[in-house]
Amino acid sequence: MSPLSKANLFTYTLPTPTERFLAAPLLFLAHWIYTHQPPITAPKPAKDPIKVVCISDTHTARPRLPAGDILIHAGDLTNNGTFPEMQRQLTWLSSQPHAHRVVIAGNHDLLLDPVCYGKQRDLFASAYAWQRETDLRWRGVAYLEAEASALWIRGRDVRVFGSPWTPAQGNWAFQYARSSSNVAEADRIWHTAVPRNTHILVTHGPSLGHLDAQQGSRGCAALLQELWQVKPRLHIHGHAHRARGTEVLDWGVVQWCYDQMCMGGRGVYGARLTGVGLLLVAFVVWVWEWRLYVMYGTSRVGRSVVVNAAWEGNEERGVEVVEM
Repeated sequence: MSPLSKANLFTYTLPTPTERFLAAPLLFLAHWIYTHQPPITAPKPAKDPIKVVCISDTHTARPRLPAGDILIHAGDLTNNGTFPEMQRQLTWLSSQPHAHRVVIAGNHDLLLDPVCYGKQRDLFASAYAWQRETDLRWRGVAYLEAEASALWIRGRDVRVFGSPWTPAQGNWAFQYARSSSNVAEADRIWHTAVPRNTHILVTHGPSLGHLDAQQGSRGCAALLQELWQVKPRLHIHGHAHRARGTEVLDWGVVQWCYDQMCMGGRGVYGARLTGVGLLLVAFVVWVWEWRLYVMYGTSRVGRSVVVNAAWEGNEERGVEVVEM
């Protein structure tokens, strides 16, 4: 299937709850427990908060953006990855008033992946097939490709790491074999790739099991393992359009058990427990946390916020803004 095939754009069918239960009953139950925990509040922002405007998967759209200090686009600016599409998006982003504008590529942004673009050049109109990434006019938009950047904002040093890589799906850009079929390649992309002092992690794709379209259907296990090592204050991604939203992570026991089960034995911190054992631990802690919450009003404060900022198909939700 060619990257420009309509059937390869945005179209995928999610399994029904019954199908998910029959396919993996223990994981289904763990997902239910994880998503029905007592409230976890977002980390309290600083006294003079930095506002991060999060968007992804605009696919040539140019929506109205709210004010903020940092504008971050998590990839898939285009539909077909052509030069005109990309330049129009960059012109739109460069016209925004935000002090810092950061962009990563997505799997649709073929022009930014020289290897992929070279293979697909015959699909593009001859009128602009000769144009290259080096001809793009970025005009104050910072592009990150598996690299870090330090932003200085009102006396605060904010460290951002961005990477476009996603598990393979179709013939698109910046892809690697899914960890379920090639653990080594996924680990090569993510293992120790993210600096440990990262405040904002920007990836095009989600980690496994977190805002990745129903119970771990599109996320990456290797990225999830790296998240457990880094625990960034904010993780922005897109890619899974139908999983748009925000999630607060506390990196607690229930999440640990759920993530272990999502990874199917790969483990976090090298742990090894059976699915039944993980489910029992998660359930016992879940009951205890609900008891504390109901009896004493005890709530937990999370340590990280995850934002799936996909715009395509979610226009009515507007654009997410996170204060930190």
